[in-house]
Parts: sequence; C-alpha cells; structure tokens
Amino acid sequence: MDSTVVSFGEVLWDIFPHAARIGGAPLNVAYNLTKQGISCTMISRIGRDERGEQLRAQLQDWQMPVTGIQQDEDQPTGTVIAGFDAQGEPHYDIIQPAAWDYITWQPSYEAVLQSADAFIFGSLSARHAVTRKTLFTALETARVKVFDVNLRTPFYSFPLIRSLLEKANILKVSLGELKQILTWLDKSYIAEADGVHYLQDVFKIPEILLTKGVRGSVYYAKGYHQVFAAVPVTVQDTVGSGDAFLAGFLASKLQQQGPLKAMQNAALLSAFITSREGACPPYSFEEYQQFVAAHPL
Repeated sequence: MDSTVVSFGEVLWDIFPHAARIGGAPLNVAYNLTKQGISCTMISRIGRDERGEQLRAQLQDWQMPVTGIQQDEDQPTGTVIAGFDAQGEPHYDIIQPAAWDYITWQPSYEAVLQSADAFIFGSLSARHAVTRKTLFTALETARVKVFDVNLRTPFYSFPLIRSLLEKANILKVSLGELKQILTWLDKSYIAEADGVHYLQDVFKIPEILLTKGVRGSVYYAKGYHQVFAAVPVTVQDTVGSGDAFLAGFLASKLQQQGPLKAMQNAALLSAFITSREGACPPYSFEEYQQFVAAHPL
C-alpha cells in the first residue's frame, strides 16, 4: 500500500528582490515528498485572488491534491517579503493577516488524517486563533505527528511550543531552536546529546532530528544516536533546505528503509535543494538520483 502524508499550515508567496516564488515550510516539505513518490495532501487556505489562483494552478501542475486547499473570500493569499543577509542566510517579513491564518476544520479531514501515515505541522501556522484551533483538532485525530519547530519571530511563545512538543512523535529541531527551548525550560545547555535527551524525557518524543547546517545533523532515538555529515555542494541559496531535509527523512522512513538510510536521504535531498535556486525548484526524480550517485555517502 502506498504511503500518504498530510502537511498542514501556511502556503504563500515568497517575494524576493528578483522574483516571487511559491513557498511556506509545510508546502516545501510536501513538494519534495511528492518528488520522492509519496502522496502528500496540503491542508491550507488561499485567498480568492490572482496569487491564490496561481498557487492553486501550480499545485495541480505539480500533481499535488488541492482538495485540502480552502479559499477565503476576505483574506489575501499569504505573502512573505524575503531577502538575504551578508552571510547568504534568508530573512523574512511574514505579512499578516493572510488566508492561511483562517484554516477551518472540515469533517472530511478526520478520515484523511486517520488514514495518513504521517501528519506534518509547524509552529508558525498556529500564530492565529482560528488556524491554531484547527491544528489542535487535527492533532487529536492524526496518528504519527511530525513537528518541525521552525521558530519565526514574533510568531511563537513558550506555552504554544510546549503544547505542540507534547503532541510530537517525531521532532525536527535546529541547534538554535534546541537551545531556545532549553532556556524556556530553565535547563542549562551542556551538550547537544544532553539537551536532546532532556527533551525526549520531558516530552516523550521517540525520534528527534537535530539539524546544524554545514555541521551536519544527528538522529536520536531512545538510547541511540547517529551523527551525519552535511553533503558538500556549491550553495545557490539555503531557502527550504531544512524542509527538504525533513522530506528526505520521511520519504525513506515511510518506505521502510530504516533511520540510517532515512538520514542519508535527508542530507542528500537537503544538499540537492541547496544547490539549486528556491525551495521548490523544478527537477525530476531522475535528476535527484544522478545527484545521489555523484555524492556517495
């Protein structure tokens, strides 16, 4: 039986100085999962406007289901004013309100979530009460809950992050985010492993993926961890690299390939996307396979 995933939250346009591109972390993950052969449905909301129509048409062109994409009569399709700092790292001005702040619960979601092999969510989508309520309803229904922390100032608080951590079965967290969460918990940062194990103990999270950019990543399960190096590439931009990492991990995990293969695929897909421009660059699975063959681990 084919694996299915539901990705929940923001779909939007990233407005760069030189171009506008479709984005939003949940959509970036869904796009790359689809490229990996995993059926992925987005639950989100767009405006009844030109940007919304273009976004919907692009999803259809990517052969992604649009049944979970709601339309809003009053709020515009989401936009983010994006740019890069001197080190090439992206920064974002996430415009509000946006249609994805008003995702409402639909009775049809219950069966979709109960049958899905994974439910992906982040903290940004919960910035508004309407979508936040829908997210927590979905979390009561979904079976395997994958939390991509993705802190975006000022759209988070410790009580919100704590309540989402309590729901997670799989957590993807950057080293900076790990340190922030430990600070909230009044836990001194001693070492990566100590911090991650503390989160696992407090929130009962079976699997944690710790990402560290060019310093690679670490997979943690109960009583076990494995370090993975980053794949060296010529960087075009880093937008969506973490989302691709999560997609690569989940695609292999859902194909029963085990954590070692899953983390290798995560590192490779993240590097592949980093070597191209944009979070959802056009590519075929064959092109990705060629990249993998050229970068043996």
